[in-house]
Amino acid sequence: PGPCPEASVGQKTPECLARMPGGRCPNVDGGKFCTYDLEPAGEISLDDLCDIVHPERGVLSYDDWWRKPYSHCVKEVGLGLRDPPCVINREYDVNLDGGVGCDFWRGKHDL
Repeated sequence: PGPCPEASVGQKTPECLARMPGGRCPNVDGGKFCTYDLEPAGEISLDDLCDIVHPERGVLSYDDWWRKPYSHCVKEVGLGLRDPPCVINREYDVNLDGGVGCDFWRGKHDL
């Protein structure tokens, strides 16, 4: 664990920190106070996880993702090329506990 796990954040006294320094150290050796370290792992965008951007379909941004599919659907319904309903993509809808056109947040409160 981190330093002084028995105390709340902001309540860790110097004595507690000295007695229980935690297991983080820069050169992990498996000793009592040296069991892990951290390093930045980078980041990933929701676009990558949900496959949002599709240049071949004219979806070049997040804004395109939630606007264009609906307007394309309405146009195609009007031309008789598809049946309704048309839906607007949403990253997350609290009533659905998930997204429309993106499943990343589905069940975000599940344990």
